[in-house]
Amino acid sequence: MASSDPAPLISNGDRSTLDSPTFTGLPTELKKMIINNAEDACLPNLRLVSKELNDIALKPFGERCLAQRRFMMTEFSLKGLVDLTAHPDFGKFSLHGMIVLTAKVFR
Repeated sequence: MASSDPAPLISNGDRSTLDSPTFTGLPTELKKMIINNAEDACLPNLRLVSKELNDIALKPFGERCLAQRRFMMTEFSLKGLVDLTAHPDFGKFSLHGMIVLTAKVFR
């Protein structure tokens, strides 16, 4: 029985989860494993791919990219800190902030 279409690797009821060899075609558990092991620099872009990947990457992104931030002692920077902690998704990650004091040198 020769067929031009390869059989799906994993079948989930009536729907095949690996119909195509793409990242989005992988089962959720594999996507979570891959995203949890992705480099920190990749996490912001992974969140932009789709709603599903945004949901999967939110926790690693928050824990690894937002947990330790630096803020300057300026109104703009401190407003960013307040906005970040008030954000419905990002605010739940414990932030370890560092306030950086800068001294201006006048001649």
